[in-house]
Amino acid sequence: MKITDEMLYEYVPKASELWMEQILKDAEGCENHVFSRRFERKMNKLIRDQKRTPRMRKVVKWAKIASVAAAVVIAALGLFVVPVNADKEHLIDVVSEYLEGNASYSYTSDEKYKGGLGTVTIGYVPERMQELTSEFSNNFSNLRICYEDASGYYLDIIVHVISDDSSTTMYFDSENASIQNIYINGADATLIDNTDDGIVYLFWTQDAYLITIIGYVTPEEAIDIAESIEITE
Repeated sequence: MKITDEMLYEYVPKASELWMEQILKDAEGCENHVFSRRFERKMNKLIRDQKRTPRMRKVVKWAKIASVAAAVVIAALGLFVVPVNADKEHLIDVVSEYLEGNASYSYTSDEKYKGGLGTVTIGYVPERMQELTSEFSNNFSNLRICYEDASGYYLDIIVHVISDDSSTTMYFDSENASIQNIYINGADATLIDNTDDGIVYLFWTQDAYLITIIGYVTPEEAIDIAESIEITE
């Protein structure tokens, strides 16, 4: 039997109706389902982005590209230096940008890091937070330790190795948020607080590592956690 365009035009709408009927049937009784806060956070960001008109999304896209390109050109001219946290053995570069209620930080390094991820010790975590998982990803060269309290509020601590074969970019919804530059054990750090979803972000570099704290903790707790982290080779 040969399927023609006419047949597709005729039967695809019917198939779509049957598919929607089955979805609604399967969803019966799920009206009161409670989604995780991570899911809600991602969906709210997606919905907010989709509310922009196609023209505005295009403007935002090209504005981001232009701002990154400008930063790269200025850096190449030697007029723009972003000190992150450098030592004699390893240097990590960062390009940060803020546009349309979003913030992004890109971390790169031209140097090869010969060591692996050392032993990570976390001396302090709020008592209400219980460790769920601790996983190291070879593909992304990072260690992620996940915590959660009895109400489902989460806390993630991520240690990422930055080398010439590994880089990372972090995106944040910075609308209505406060962004502060602070110090963690003598290193420059960024603290993002008062976000719409109540999440605190704290991140800084140490030797060849980018360390990130993300979760439902207070800024004071995030700082205490950060200052208690030690990495030994």
